[in-house]
Amino acid sequence: MVVIAKNEKLLMTSANTAILRSMKCMKEKKLQTAPEKTEEVEIYRRKSLKQLGLWLDTKDTYREHIDKTVEKAEKTMIALASLIPNIKVLRPSKRSVFVRVVHSQFLYAAPIWHEAMKNKKPSRKLYRIQKVMEIRVYTGSRIILAEGAGVIAQIPPIEFLAKERKEKYDGIDPKHCAEKLMRRWQGRWTNGKHGHWTWRLIPDIRPWLNQKHGEVNYYLTQAFSGHGCFME
Repeated sequence: MVVIAKNEKLLMTSANTAILRSMKCMKEKKLQTAPEKTEEVEIYRRKSLKQLGLWLDTKDTYREHIDKTVEKAEKTMIALASLIPNIKVLRPSKRSVFVRVVHSQFLYAAPIWHEAMKNKKPSRKLYRIQKVMEIRVYTGSRIILAEGAGVIAQIPPIEFLAKERKEKYDGIDPKHCAEKLMRRWQGRWTNGKHGHWTWRLIPDIRPWLNQKHGEVNYYLTQAFSGHGCFME
């Protein structure tokens, strides 16, 4: 258990409150505490601290965690992308495997830090890596905007995936979580300011995700996006 307090005076109160909440939550889930594995970590005199793979800070912004995550995920993405030519060899369904690897790094501890996505500065860093992955999956042009790229590549926005992780952690039925993700994604796609050419061809995301025939390739992607040798 990790308790974040801005000063020493608040530390004890915060710690006691966190302990009581944790014990109540564990009791509801019929779990027992292990005192020998319980640790108190004080970070009020330090700007940040890494604990169990999560970077914590006294202001509870998780900016450093996102920075570190992006740095790690970018290295992974570059290493995997270098093995995948942009035009031939693998279909999108096979290329999406490397997206799952990067997402496993992105979404680690998402139930804790997902609120940080409301801050534009750290969220832009995640969007940038997400877009590069989408382009690698559907082998398209780099100038396409993220909204259309995600739909063509069938990859939901990263903040919706983080929100879904939080809802599952809270005990909501996974099918209901998936349905809520689709509604959020469809709502953004329908009301978005970008990707209008792609929207004309794929206005409803569900049939596109559930289609059982064919996959996009280098040239078909250019037709869907309106960028490349075909243009609009």
